[in-house]
Order: sequence, then structure tokens, then C-alpha cells
Amino acid sequence: MKKLKPENTVQKEIIDLIEYRGGYVFKVIRANMKGVSDLIACYKGFFIAIEVKKEGSSWDDATKLQKKQIEWVREAKGIGEVCSSVDEVKRILDKIDTLMIL
Repeated sequence: MKKLKPENTVQKEIIDLIEYRGGYVFKVIRANMKGVSDLIACYKGFFIAIEVKKEGSSWDDATKLQKKQIEWVREAKGIGEVCSSVDEVKRILDKIDTLMIL
């Protein structure tokens, strides 16, 4: 049985991917309000908030406050997601790359 990656490992992989692809990213250690996403990034002009969960998790594993923060980011025309793998973030960045080609 495959061992699932813990949240801190998934976070490190996501940070490395965004930086490798030329984006800016920082890990939120402490915020002025509860529920702020774990990672805040800017990639090709797009604001991205990522709530990172351990591998195999989903939207349902985010707290009510975390979901509300993501909804606020989306309402402000940013990208807000709950992610539990680097592949999920890769798909987000790939989609942005596709938009930039148009």
C-alpha cells in the first residue's frame, strides 16, 4: 500500500514547482485572520491562494473558514484552490500558460 505524503511534503513540492516555473510564492506562517490559505503565489500575473492538505485529501477536508477564504479570493477574480498534490497545482499553472498563449 502506497504511503500518502504529509501536508508539509506536499507544500514543499508545490513551492518548488511554482518557483521552478518562474512564479513567486510564499508560505503563510501567521496571518491577521483565521483560515488564510497556506500558500500565496503570483504566476504570470495571476493571484493564487492554495490551501494545502495531505495527499489524498479534498475540498471537504478544508475547514469552513478555509473554504470562505478561498471563496473570497475567487470573488476577487483570483484563483483559490484546495490542493493535495503537486499535480493539481501543475494543472492550474498549465491552464494559466494556455490562457497566456491566446
